Amino acid sequence: MNIHQNTNIEIIELKLRDFDVLKMFHVEHSAEYFISDTSFEGFLNLPQYSVFATIDDFKKILGYVIVLIADCNLDIVYIVASKENRNVGIGSKMMMFLFDINAILENNFIQKIYAEVVVDNFGAIKFYQKFAFEKIGIRKQYSKNKNGEWVDSYLLAKCI
Repeated sequence: MNIHQNTNIEIIELKLRDFDVLKMFHVEHSAEYFISDTSFEGFLNLPQYSVFATIDDFKKILGYVIVLIADCNLDIVYIVASKENRNVGIGSKMMMFLFDINAILENNFIQKIYAEVVVDNFGAIKFYQKFAFEKIGIRKQYSKNKNGEWVDSYLLAKCI
């Protein structure tokens, strides 16, 4: 189901109780990037991570973003929109939410946002470039693809 103009979109924080829903969403919409159950539990349970989901009027998840907050930095661990809702503004809405994160989080002053993108994920690279992220490095053999092979990733950054 694609979002419609009259659909209200909300961003909520997910917690450990949402593990099964988040894991199922990830497998359905981003299975090419493996995340273990242990990692998912950590993202939802450890205080340095936050998981936010974009939901519609029916509380259906349209996308999610996992971030790691350390010092004055925010690392985007994953940002995923559902397959049927790509290129309709869900990712942009999540990104704008992250740009306003200082107003949302208490006692944090985020100055820079980092992201890693697999070098052949051209859609994601274009997405980050749209928001003026810059390539600041490459991480050799950094991420695993769906075949379990290690692949290179770009390190991207943006000051906010």
